[in-house]
Amino acid sequence: MISSCKCYLEEGRYTWRHNSVLLYLANTFSSLSPCKIYADLPSFTSPCLITGDSLRPDLLLVTGNNVLYILELTLGFETNMQVNSTRKANKYYRLIKDLSSTYNKVTFINLSMGALGVMGSSCDSFLSLLQDLSFDKLVQKRIIMKTINIAIRTSYFIFCQRNKTWNNPELLII
Repeated sequence: MISSCKCYLEEGRYTWRHNSVLLYLANTFSSLSPCKIYADLPSFTSPCLITGDSLRPDLLLVTGNNVLYILELTLGFETNMQVNSTRKANKYYRLIKDLSSTYNKVTFINLSMGALGVMGSSCDSFLSLLQDLSFDKLVQKRIIMKTINIAIRTSYFIFCQRNKTWNNPELLII
């Protein structure tokens, strides 16, 4: 119900959950200086400016030393995390190679989570990102916990709304 219902997908419930987590991450990384954030969200510059129209990663972060991080967020059924992770890595492989000539380094961050906040082994790259961005251990833990919390809370809201009309609520912000 919270991961594999075609009706819920068409209504945008899963997109709402995904974008709630993505908004939190984009806002968190926006506070970094001198970094530029591109996010596939209305209030941010589109990643398509860098990647073109054929691929649209969820979030791009360009650091002051010209390092590009490509973050792809997936929130789905827990048993599909590894499949989702592999699919996304293959999807962006060519883009990473193409952009490597423009940036000092290009790193793919695969944040493949379960709908109940479970982080798979592919999320190690996300943990490395937090370290690379010089977040201290306490802040890293807070970012991870809030990310998990948003996934759980939005999944619970989707569950609670299971027999109700979906009215496109505002993205969850905590």
